Amino acid sequence: MLAALILLPCVLVGATQVLISDVGRNFITSLTQRSSATFYHNLWVYLAAFAVAIPSGSFIGTPPSAFPFYGGNG
Repeated sequence: MLAALILLPCVLVGATQVLISDVGRNFITSLTQRSSATFYHNLWVYLAAFAVAIPSGSFIGTPPSAFPFYGGNG
C-alpha cells in the first residue's frame, strides 16, 4: 500500500510530462507549417494541457506542511 502511494505520484508526473511533450510537439509542428486552423486548435490543446499539469504538479510536488489545513509538524 505504501509503495502504491509513493509510485502513483511518480507515474502521474511522468504521464503529465509525456502529455506536455506530445502536445508541445504538435503545437510547434503546426507553427512551423504555418497552418492557422491547426495552429489555433493545437494552441488550445496546449493551454488545456498546462491547465491540467500545473495544478497536479503543484499538489504532487508540495509538501503537506505548506497547506494551511495541515496539522502536523513538518
